[in-house]
Amino acid sequence: MEPMTKRAPHTDSSGQEITYPSLHGAECPWPSLELMRKRHPVYQLPDQPDLFAISRWEDIRYVSSHPEIFTSDRSRSALLGTDVDVMIGSSTLVVTETDGEEHKRKRAMAFQAVKPGRLVTYEPMIAQLVDRLIDGFAPRGRADLVDELTGPLPAYVTCHMLGLPEEDVDYIREWGTFEVPGLRWYSEDFARRQLASAARMNRYLTAKVLDRHEHPGDDVISDVIAEQIAQDGEFDLAEARSQVTVLLGGGVITTAHFLSTAICNTLASQGVLERVSADHALIPTLIEEALRLETPSLWHTRRVLVDTELHGLRIPAGAFVLLMTAAANRSENRFPNPDVLDIDRPNLKHHVGFGYGAHFCLGAPLARLEVRIAFEHLLTRLPNLRLANDNDFKHIASVQFRGLRRLNVEFDPAPTVCGDRG
Repeated sequence: MEPMTKRAPHTDSSGQEITYPSLHGAECPWPSLELMRKRHPVYQLPDQPDLFAISRWEDIRYVSSHPEIFTSDRSRSALLGTDVDVMIGSSTLVVTETDGEEHKRKRAMAFQAVKPGRLVTYEPMIAQLVDRLIDGFAPRGRADLVDELTGPLPAYVTCHMLGLPEEDVDYIREWGTFEVPGLRWYSEDFARRQLASAARMNRYLTAKVLDRHEHPGDDVISDVIAEQIAQDGEFDLAEARSQVTVLLGGGVITTAHFLSTAICNTLASQGVLERVSADHALIPTLIEEALRLETPSLWHTRRVLVDTELHGLRIPAGAFVLLMTAAANRSENRFPNPDVLDIDRPNLKHHVGFGYGAHFCLGAPLARLEVRIAFEHLLTRLPNLRLANDNDFKHIASVQFRGLRRLNVEFDPAPTVCGDRG
């Protein structure tokens, strides 16, 4: 059963419907996002008067650059209208809900996962995981890549990074779908179930962090604990755990969605597919353009600290703004012909798919690495890779995240490379 949505469509003065953000409009948000961008750059949601959607590229960069007006502090949990931290058993804010010096301090802890010296060691591990997953379907000549590759890969990578057992990967995938700000649009029952799942995650990570404090190893949890102790002088369970929580959740769902949509859009664009298949050096360029075209997290939140005005519309203190990055990434004045996958764009790195400013996605280098390796191995190992005819291209039921439910592909059957997988 899909979660219920609370929001109905709204018709603007031109007679066109704005159906997003909502579960109802999430399957195809692009007409609503275009209408916002062109006619309502600051869109006050009619049924939620404390919410304002910001949809233009330059405005999102402005808001992201002025935390003294638009703060990240409690911008996600407060949007839900309840104390999420208490409900899930946490007692400290995560890095994504802080600004200023506190944000820098927490970001230094989370940075342990993706610091250059550690990041370079991930490539062989990721390559092995990709090959192992491809081995599971290569001889068949057919696969659902969401179920068999793009979904499990980021969860497996996260397990290896954090030093968690692989048998916990299904739990990791479930917890990675938790979306705090999006819960405002769902039924109370669905929100309670999501929060209960998050509370289980919190208890699970509590045990893992305590164990790693007593028995440190060569893993990210141990490094986060060491950085936290170096900063604070003594071990703080809540502080260390909160940053591990971000690493666990942030590294799973968005990378999985991004990888699936990037593969889908590439296979649907024959010219791009031919070029990147012939020249893998183009894959990093493809990654940026694919992220611009299909941003896996459609929006982010900020809380308004002081009365302000944007495009002639007053936004009062205490309100929230939704930074509609998916809309901004299709701004016609920045990206001509924005609905097309075009790897020759001269400014394709100017997208805001990873955010902008101080809160630029910490995991961006890891996401790029995973997606690059997956593309390289798919294009190398699976001859004549193509979309199957039975795809419906439907997306998951989510107000905030955008990812395919399944991605059926066909190819010429290929041999395995990993041998006995144990």
